[in-house]
Amino acid sequence: MSSVTDVESKSRKRFWMIMIVVYCLLAVFATIQAHLTTHLEDGRNLTSYNNYLIFRQSFVHLMNYQDIYLKFKYEYWDVFKYTPTFALFMFPFAVLPVMPGLLLWNLVNVVLVIVGLNNIPLLNSKQKAIILLFSMVEIATSIQNEQSNALVTGLILCAFALMEKRKLFLAVGLIVFVAYVKLLGAAVLIMFAFYPRFWRAVLYAACWTIIFLLLPLLVIRPDQLIFLYSRWLEILNDDLEGSGGLSIMTIMRSWLSLDFGDIYIQLAGIAVLCTPLMFWKKFSDMQSRLLFLSSILVWIVIFNHKAESPSFVIAVIGVITWYVISPKNLINTALLILCFVFTQLSATDLFPAYLRHGFFETHAIKALPCVLIWIKMNVDIVNHLRGQQSFPQISHQQSSLSH
Repeated sequence: MSSVTDVESKSRKRFWMIMIVVYCLLAVFATIQAHLTTHLEDGRNLTSYNNYLIFRQSFVHLMNYQDIYLKFKYEYWDVFKYTPTFALFMFPFAVLPVMPGLLLWNLVNVVLVIVGLNNIPLLNSKQKAIILLFSMVEIATSIQNEQSNALVTGLILCAFALMEKRKLFLAVGLIVFVAYVKLLGAAVLIMFAFYPRFWRAVLYAACWTIIFLLLPLLVIRPDQLIFLYSRWLEILNDDLEGSGGLSIMTIMRSWLSLDFGDIYIQLAGIAVLCTPLMFWKKFSDMQSRLLFLSSILVWIVIFNHKAESPSFVIAVIGVITWYVISPKNLINTALLILCFVFTQLSATDLFPAYLRHGFFETHAIKALPCVLIWIKMNVDIVNHLRGQQSFPQISHQQSSLSH
């Protein structure tokens, strides 16, 4: 028996080594590709790693007491839209030359996803393999655009693993940091309602919020920090206007000619997301909690009025996690296929440019399968909690939770 266990253990280790190598090679390839596509235009270096330059230079501007939210035409296009705290955390990348820093950034993004997924105790090796393989296109899309979405996904998965190990202080810290990167990520804090010592988690969240809020004081004065946060709030306010992105809001406007205002649709989304909380005492098994986490991951993207194609790595990992722990039936499988074709492949060169830009983007086709799956997720969760739908049994010593 022990020899069989040893073989299985070696097999799991071999698999994760292969995944780490594959994803690290993906990060290296994305970095080399970004370097080769740099060109001069109008006296400027126009790069395909513009997002990384925005992140990297935010730390430089922070240290120089500059307004980090201005347009720096000869450094990059667009503007920095994240918090001063996020700018501070770009220190390890900013002190390196651009290309090594970019490689490190891409590696951190992919490794965090693998580490987070590997530490979720409910999932077996086969399920983790399916999640990694299914989401590879979206992870590649995220790092090819040098976005922070894979980083956010990895941090959320790590936080969930820490929650299950009852390490609430560290778990709360990761989620609060996620909120300083992507504000909608704060929704994961809802999860702490399912764990013992909820009010202690609330206290931790308050402490971490203050710590991260004040952390830039290590390098700037208080008056500058107040100024930067006032500018950040202006950026957020301005960001509320304009396109609804690849979101449910765009789907409603484009497909149904309905426009209730983004904020009201987002509030309705929060209400639906929180519906399972009516049965919060029944979240004693890890499977229910992981299903709810999957719902949050999809919600973060489809209700984001500025969601872009690279954002969907968050939603797709939520989708495939839901699928691997759910019953395998025709509806679930059909929805997963729709997600693969129209969420993952619709933004690739497999489809002609006129179709991608003239139809898929205009009508937010990339978001549509995720919206349908999110609705199905919430129905599944409520039915499961009410005892009206059974899920495959999980035999794991840490699958239950005592309140």
